[in-house]
Amino acid sequence: MAQKVSVRGFPIAFDGLSCCSNAKDPLDILKKASASSAFHDAEARFDPPKCHPRTRIAVLAKIMDWILARDEETRDALIMWLTGAAGAGKSSIAQSIVENCLKESDGLILACFFFNRSDSTRNHARLLATTLAYQIYRALPAIQSQITAVINDDPLIVTKNLDYQFTTLIMEPLQALHKFGQLTQTQPRRLIVLDGLDECISRTSQVSILNVISNAVRTFKLPVVFLIASRPEHDIRETFSSAEMVGVHTCVMLDDRYKPDEDIRIFLNDSIRRIKEKHPFRRMISTTWPGEEVIETLVAKSSGQFIYPATVIKFIDSIRHRPDHRLEMVLKLRATGHEKPFEQLDMLYRHILSCIDREIIGKVLTMFGYIFTWPKFETYGTMISINHFMPLDDGELSILLCDLGALVQLNKVRSGISSVRVWHASLVDFFSDRERSQEFYIDVQDTFTRIVTRCLQIIPSA
Repeated sequence: MAQKVSVRGFPIAFDGLSCCSNAKDPLDILKKASASSAFHDAEARFDPPKCHPRTRIAVLAKIMDWILARDEETRDALIMWLTGAAGAGKSSIAQSIVENCLKESDGLILACFFFNRSDSTRNHARLLATTLAYQIYRALPAIQSQITAVINDDPLIVTKNLDYQFTTLIMEPLQALHKFGQLTQTQPRRLIVLDGLDECISRTSQVSILNVISNAVRTFKLPVVFLIASRPEHDIRETFSSAEMVGVHTCVMLDDRYKPDEDIRIFLNDSIRRIKEKHPFRRMISTTWPGEEVIETLVAKSSGQFIYPATVIKFIDSIRHRPDHRLEMVLKLRATGHEKPFEQLDMLYRHILSCIDREIIGKVLTMFGYIFTWPKFETYGTMISINHFMPLDDGELSILLCDLGALVQLNKVRSGISSVRVWHASLVDFFSDRERSQEFYIDVQDTFTRIVTRCLQIIPSA
């Protein structure tokens, strides 16, 4: 006889079968309310980005050690925030983690949701809980009767708010499984992955998702962990800094600590080697191409962000063009004509800038112009000097920087003084090319003239 447990007052049989048969198929209801394109193996994400072999080894190991509770520093955290600049490779890491979990142990990965701003089924929070619940239903046969009972009781649950759905369709069924002994602390923890939270187009929803997950892990205390990847956008960053997140989350920042230049160098060398071996026009390429100096130039231009080298390789790997000629276009040694080597990168930059309030975008561009004009950025690009030369009201620079976390980072130079570090060395090329940046074009020479004028205004009063 099947054992039973109660979920929200309803007796549930743990036989993997629905306890009710007089309603529409609960799985069909759940499936229709799911965003299948958000799955890690969805057709819509065919050939998804993932870590190149022999790269990201340290950060992948850190995340896996957290999932498997092997890291004493992070094992108590039930949420990990994976963050970094735009194009740092967060989605590639998230995809690789899902695939690693599938190889590591059956059932280790419960569900995932890959947000995408251009996909109307996964650029919002409305289908998040139902999509995760559908995958959990498929991953854990023992939980099917619980989820079935909840949907049979209220087939319209798929239209309810996120908090209610998350509690009733995910956390309470998992808790029932935990009480029944099917999900225990002695087993490996189960993982749920949310990638690209910043690509959820509603900032209010971004915060709501984090609050719902935070409340859930603190309330239920289950052996279930959440990996959340996003850019360090203002609202997300502030939410992770809130009191509710203290003690339940840890953060992995994709910065220089993980030596990204070494990984980018491996990626570039391996990709160039493959092109020289397999490209249709490989016989036209010099055996010494492109040379170590060029590789180092590309590494420097990447600024530790994988989107730049990935964009370069995708451009030069065209089977209808000579790779060496295409690389010369990238390096501006050959006219590009109608070709756009950095179209993908430019779209990313323009999207980030288009999200900034129209009332302040002019000052934001002036700030970037100031930063790019000074040859010694570490010396002159401090918040104090930017405030002084623009000039700005007290606290105004902090407001300008609110929505630029994907492009810049504040670094502490010394006590009480911070500098504004630009994540991408290629950003100056974007801003200074009117065709690429369009309405965000910065005339660096004009900016320099304005800075000199400002200096002449300041000197007499000094």
